[in-house]
Formats: sequence, structure tokens, C-alpha cells
Amino acid sequence: MLLPVAQHQQSYFRDSYALKTLLDRTSITPGSLLFTSDATAMYTNIKTQPAIAHISKYLRDEAGRTFTHYNPESLIEAIHIVFENNIIAFDTNEKLWNDFQEDMQNWHGLEWTCEPLATSVNFMDLTISITETRLSTTLYEKPQNLYLYLPPHSSHPRGIETGLIFGQVLRIRRLCSKQEDADAHIKQLFQRLCERGHNSSSLTPIFSQAEDNARAFLEKNNNADTRHFDSTGAPHKLFLHLRYHPEDPPAHEIQKLWRQHVSQPRMNLHSITWSC
Repeated sequence: MLLPVAQHQQSYFRDSYALKTLLDRTSITPGSLLFTSDATAMYTNIKTQPAIAHISKYLRDEAGRTFTHYNPESLIEAIHIVFENNIIAFDTNEKLWNDFQEDMQNWHGLEWTCEPLATSVNFMDLTISITETRLSTTLYEKPQNLYLYLPPHSSHPRGIETGLIFGQVLRIRRLCSKQEDADAHIKQLFQRLCERGHNSSSLTPIFSQAEDNARAFLEKNNNADTRHFDSTGAPHKLFLHLRYHPEDPPAHEIQKLWRQHVSQPRMNLHSITWSC
């Protein structure tokens, strides 16, 4: 119910890919610096009543004029913890920076931690850097990541390995601004899969296909706007999730039987007994 309202906010972006698109469109003035901030234990420290008061006014007034799919009073009654993010701009003057951090500590009693001002920051799964007047990105991976990919002898469908490689190659190509960064991360992915027991000769054609898939995707979606995601037109689907076994029939056979006997059954006239 709140998803359309959240997507309507200026501070909303769907995922890292949408953030990358926004960053690519952003111009940076000389001397700019970056920082990240985070609230310490937000959900346990936020003052519920002031938060409900703020969101209640918004749902009754501003959002109420745009959205009609909810009853404000019923929705307000169900809200307990809410917070909002704002994009803030200020000079890199040290006094203003200190004043900004001090003011943040007074925001509804939350304690905020701020990273030092820098030309490069880690945010979500991106490392964002200032390159002259633009923002460039590359993939950020936490040092604690053990990269425990499924070994080849694991009892999983064959498509899992292909899907992993296709998904990771496309993710890397979409998030890295520089080709050399993307090449290095994809090479690391290949090496890590080999370290998990996968054969390099079987991985090479899959990586080649994954690169072709990523190239075709990027050429097709280069100008797509990824800020908003409209799920209202998505068809209703029923997912049948079964525990995998190597001797199970293939998925397409199960889907065929489902259509034949459940979703689109064809009546057999020869099996019907007719009487007058």
C-alpha cells in the first residue's frame, strides 16, 4: 500500500542500477567532496510519535491529493516506525560540515555517524568516486565476503551455474563505469568459480555467452529510465516451488502437465457418458 507513495518521493531509487543512472546524469562542481552517513540503531531509537505525526500530515494532505488507493486514517493507525531520507547540499567549509553533523544528532534523538569528506565513498554495492566533473562507479564488495559459490558437485539444477554467471556478468557491466574495472571484476569471478572446483574449460563458453547477453541488454536499455517501477500491470502468477532432486522430471515437463491438467485442461469427449 505504501509502495506507490515511497516511489513518488524525490529521494527514492529502486536499486543500484537506478542509482547508477542518476549518478551518470549528475554533474559535479570543482572542489566537491562526498560522504556517507548512517543512523545508529535507527529502528530502536526513533521517536515513534513525532514520526507518526509527520507521516500522518503527509498522508492526509500531500499524498492524499495524489493517491486514492488507501484510507489515510486506517493506514496511519498501522504505522509505528517511519523515517525519511533527504538529499542535502552544503559547502565543504569545515565549520558548515561540523554544524551539519551536530544538527543531525538532534534529528528526533537519533545518533548519526558520518564518514569523513572524501573524493570516493562506498554506498550500497557501489564505490562512487569524483572524476573531474562527473561521478564514476565500480563494484564494491565487503572484505568479509567469502564468495562461497555453489561447487559443481552440488545437487542443484544445471541452470543454476549459468544463471549465476549471466546475472553477475550483467550486474558488473551495468554498475562499473570503466571497462577495465568491469573486466577485472569479471576475471575475479571466473577465478573464484575455479577455486570452488568449477572447470575453466566449461566456464569459458558460459562467460562468452554471458558477455554477449550483457552487451545486447545494455544496447537495448541504454536510454531506459529506471527511477520508477510500475507493478500494476504485472500479471498474476502462481509459483510451484519443489525441493530439487536430480532424478526429477525437467521443469518444462512439469509445466506441460500443469497446463494440461490444471490451468488449461482439454475435455476428453470420449470419456464422457451421455444419457437422455
